Amino acid sequence: MWAQILPALLVSLRELNVMPTCPLDNEIIKLHEVFRDNCCNREVLNLQVYCRNSPACNVKSSLGRYQDHLQQCSFESVQCTNEGCCEKVLQKDLKEHLGLLCKYRKELCQYCNQSVTSVNLKTHERTGCPDYPLICPHGCMQIILTKEVEEHFVVCCEVDIDCPYKQYGCPTKIKRGKLSEHENIYLRDHMLQILERNLQLEDQV
Repeated sequence: MWAQILPALLVSLRELNVMPTCPLDNEIIKLHEVFRDNCCNREVLNLQVYCRNSPACNVKSSLGRYQDHLQQCSFESVQCTNEGCCEKVLQKDLKEHLGLLCKYRKELCQYCNQSVTSVNLKTHERTGCPDYPLICPHGCMQIILTKEVEEHFVVCCEVDIDCPYKQYGCPTKIKRGKLSEHENIYLRDHMLQILERNLQLEDQV
């Protein structure tokens, strides 16, 4: 392994005007004297090493297979793959984290079946879900879907509306559910208002 790295290292040192020396006899190491020793390389790669996640992981492998082990090691810390999540978890916990614990996992809205990031699910339900059930905002206590709010407005019994006889002079604003009662109570007044308006029109003609 060092035989592969050393030539590049020597070039870098030479560019910095640093002359590398042997740690044993202090002789200057010359670039043309450095060569790749495949035999030595095999020996180094066959050295046995412990997993860096010891003592949780007690696996001992050759240096050449060390990276392969880390990719499978249950105790290796890995980055969550969900977009937006910066958490690192142990590889053995990754599946649970991705499916149940990560705030950035995708979940289906229980009302509209749209895929939503978990951390935004409540906001989606309150402000973006067309099928979210809510109590009528006008106070009639009827449960309606968000997408039906405008349609419900034109029939809601708690919405304030003008009396149908407004054009004849009735100034009353009343809840839609009380309209029939109002018309019955003020029937005579409405008739008089209509009669008066007709007389005014006749005078104009």
